[in-house]
Amino acid sequence: MKLIVLLPPSEGKTDGGTGKPFSELHPVTLELLGRIAKSDPEKLYSARKQEAEKLNAAVQKAPTMPAIERYSGVVYDALSYETLENKKWIEEHVRIVSGLFGLVTPKQLIPNYKLPITKLSAAKLWLPHQHLKDYFVIDLLPKAHKKAVSYDEGVEIEFTRMRNGKTVSAGHAGKTIKGKFVRWMAEHNISEVDDMYAFAEDGYSWNGKSFHKNK
Repeated sequence: MKLIVLLPPSEGKTDGGTGKPFSELHPVTLELLGRIAKSDPEKLYSARKQEAEKLNAAVQKAPTMPAIERYSGVVYDALSYETLENKKWIEEHVRIVSGLFGLVTPKQLIPNYKLPITKLSAAKLWLPHQHLKDYFVIDLLPKAHKKAVSYDEGVEIEFTRMRNGKTVSAGHAGKTIKGKFVRWMAEHNISEVDDMYAFAEDGYSWNGKSFHKNK
């Protein structure tokens, strides 16, 4: 059974692109664009509202680039796709859950945009269209993004650490190790789920429940 790694998008994105604008959009994307146009920017966007409005208004005519290059947040910086030798692994095994475009492949061309998956019932709209069958899913999604996709077989991977004697989420630091984890899988050409538990970087190792950092 083929492995699929689910990643969230990032709020940070690279601007521009050299790809052609969309010729077709998924019906859910069109529905969301309609809702965006009718929404109050003050409620829809938490920051840089004018920029967000401009980007979303231009989605259907804006230049595009591969999703793996568009997203530029902490996870994607740590993954560092552009420096990987085995880019093919990423292209075959990674899928990104976007609020506006749904489940996208790394090479799928997308424009710049702004839409958190928590807004406009985006996750609820995408869920009926995003069921992964005949894959084993390695789920690295935050809770909000998990609501947008379903699958028959898989495992939710958490990154944890100790704080005041208790096990807690790795938090923001977990984004970096998440990117390093996916990069490591690509470098080691992981194709069997059991092989991923050998990952051990930055003090993290598998403890039977999560990749945990003791110190």
